[in-house]
Amino acid sequence: MQPPYFIEVPNSYYCGPATVKQTLDWFNYGVSDTQANIAAALSVTPALGVPSADVMRAYINDRITKSSRINVKYMEIVSPNFDDFVWYVSNYYGPPILRMTGNTSTWRYNTSGHYMNISGMYAYDCQLTDPYIQFVSPSITSGKYLETYERIYAVTMAHFRQSFWW
Repeated sequence: MQPPYFIEVPNSYYCGPATVKQTLDWFNYGVSDTQANIAAALSVTPALGVPSADVMRAYINDRITKSSRINVKYMEIVSPNFDDFVWYVSNYYGPPILRMTGNTSTWRYNTSGHYMNISGMYAYDCQLTDPYIQFVSPSITSGKYLETYERIYAVTMAHFRQSFWW
């Protein structure tokens, strides 16, 4: 499986539109709308970022077409235990989408809400495609880095929705 393309964000609140674009570019072989158009469709604002995760997921699901690699729809997995989380992210049909909250003691940077893709799995780590990482670690030019399943699970469960999309 080819991991999602890394989409750089122009500001700190476009992680939702960038993750949508990364996801749809993977499904649709690099063909999706611009970040600006996706942000407008999702009503993204500097104060809220993506105001409705449900609208974001519906936007993705409406644009995964029969000409895509595979025809699937994302669903929200809520409050999984750790073993179920590992099973889901290890057995996916498209790049899982994380929703997370973290601070510098639990994550690489402070965030009260963030989206990104899982783009690869290894024995103890996941490869992430993170549209925001360029702001805190400019040396990670690919937008991809490894984190343990445990850390990813912890920051996913720290988000008020305690969910990810699969």
